[in-house]
Amino acid sequence: MDKAEEYIERIAESVEVIAANSNGTVAFLVSDLPSASTAGEGARSFVTDSDTAASGNFASTFAGGGANSVPVYSDGTVWRIG
Repeated sequence: MDKAEEYIERIAESVEVIAANSNGTVAFLVSDLPSASTAGEGARSFVTDSDTAASGNFASTFAGGGANSVPVYSDGTVWRIG
């Protein structure tokens, strides 16, 4: 199963969580995100292990392994904080 299929499967398995979550965003580890190009420009997600904090870093790239939970979006090439 490729990353895009895993992403879709994880979202499908999270229906109950999404129903209880007011904004419907599913949280991922950075390593579990599909590629930004596969997700497509404008795709949004949330990661829980960013090495970069959201504050003051809008549109910055990031890596996993950190302790920051941040919203992210795909620009079609890379995932960015925002």
